[in-house]
Amino acid sequence: MREFLAAIKLDKYQEKFMENGVEDLETILELNDEHIELMGIPMGHKLKVMKRIKDLRAEKGMSVPQSRQGTARREAKDDMKPETAETPGPR
Repeated sequence: MREFLAAIKLDKYQEKFMENGVEDLETILELNDEHIELMGIPMGHKLKVMKRIKDLRAEKGMSVPQSRQGTARREAKDDMKPETAETPGPR
């Protein structure tokens, strides 16, 4: 976590990350915009953090956080299913 923040020159947020249990790269890669916002990190710095997370995920071949890997595939399959319209029965 320290290396992650130092790489983007935001090591002043180490304490906030620690307070929120974000102590390693595995956890960092699970973060999203809302998590960063809840930690009280200002928008400009949040953008830097999220860009670095996105870059690291790409380096690791991840398109979404690992915890959502199966979910993303299921959502994509659901998007491909034709929607069925309910037809009213005879009255």
